[in-house]
Amino acid sequence: MEPNHVKIDQQVLDNQIRPFNVFLHHLLEQLEQIDEYHYFANPVDETEVPTYYKFITHPMDFLTIKKKIDRDEYNNLDQFENDFGLIVKNCHFFNEAKSAYYKAATRLRDKGLNLLKQARRVYETTRYDPNTGQHKEESNVDDLDYTFEDRLEVLLQRLKEYQTIEPRSKHVANLKKQIAQVRRTITKNLSNSSLNNNNDESILQRTTYDESMETLSSLSPNVSSLNVTKNQSELLDLQSISQTDKSKPTELKNQSDESSSE
Repeated sequence: MEPNHVKIDQQVLDNQIRPFNVFLHHLLEQLEQIDEYHYFANPVDETEVPTYYKFITHPMDFLTIKKKIDRDEYNNLDQFENDFGLIVKNCHFFNEAKSAYYKAATRLRDKGLNLLKQARRVYETTRYDPNTGQHKEESNVDDLDYTFEDRLEVLLQRLKEYQTIEPRSKHVANLKKQIAQVRRTITKNLSNSSLNNNNDESILQRTTYDESMETLSSLSPNVSSLNVTKNQSELLDLQSISQTDKSKPTELKNQSDESSSE
């Protein structure tokens, strides 16, 4: 296997098992680009500046930060930011304000803070396990209880992170495909849910209608169904009135007989 292929495979593996370290490495590379004269690339050489370590008790440089990333010594972004701040603080403390080193540190601080602010926004939307450096959601993404909406949120967070780190990588393309697939699934589920709700309403209406028919049938034995025509209904009403009218003369006759007997 060619050396380039080995390097690429290692990068892919790091993305999968140590995404937080990859995130920090990329951030470090961006900060290093600000240091165009490489003043802060390596530890200060004690042979060139013998008094440096007498005044600076916590030295820091980009190479030291890189080694700490590789040794998994950073559990969060705050620790990384503190070491970056040490580079600027030490330089300002040891050098005069008019010196090229002091001015370079000021430039590094000003431009570096903007990069750190951007990194902070990405970091806060991406949950890392401080013990492993992996995404906290990684073990739950394929959980059956994990909703598609939650999965979409996780994938969008990862896409935002990796677009910052490697905008043209295959990992970004793969994330976009997964996001599109999850969105289609969510849309399909919403459509099916709406259809099921309509079916449930229809079933409920039919059930209510059938129960009403059964209740009316039990209360009115003479009415076998609700399909009573208007004429039949009117006929039933007329018969009822007729029966009532027939009962009235009988009552009057009885009253007359009683009067005669008196």
